[in-house]
Amino acid sequence: MSAFVLGLLVVCSAAWIIEGRDVSYCFAEDLEPYLAYATKTSYEYINSQSSSIRDVVGCKPVQIWGLFRHGTRYPGSEEIERYKGLETIRDQIMMNHYDRKDGHLCDKDLENLKTWRFTLTSSDADLLAPQGYSDFLFLAKRMKTQFPDILGTSYSADKFVVR
Repeated sequence: MSAFVLGLLVVCSAAWIIEGRDVSYCFAEDLEPYLAYATKTSYEYINSQSSSIRDVVGCKPVQIWGLFRHGTRYPGSEEIERYKGLETIRDQIMMNHYDRKDGHLCDKDLENLKTWRFTLTSSDADLLAPQGYSDFLFLAKRMKTQFPDILGTSYSADKFVVR
């Protein structure tokens, strides 16, 4: 009897493990896949977690100084050359899934992998990415909201110094 129960337990455990692997994580359905993931977290997400600037009684801002690092950029030319090998890895993943039947990707992730192409070239190296542009745009809007007396006017080269 105990051998039967033990055997049943092993079979059920194995079935649970296999079933657990079949219900895979689907990257395409993850609404926030990179939150707080090193350099992939946008400034907007981090900003929403921090407190806003506080007014100081009796003080009025008259000038803003800021040191801002570069925005989110594309990789350098050496990295772009290395990343060109990603299509080979993609092809191996697809082969494992279709030919070897050795994979557990959701249909949408498979479709996204199938249609993905690495499109960066060395001429894109170190350029500001669209995310970097958006980050700076939203930073400027936040600062304009927080300091309307200084930044409430339209941009004028004689009022602003950007280096």
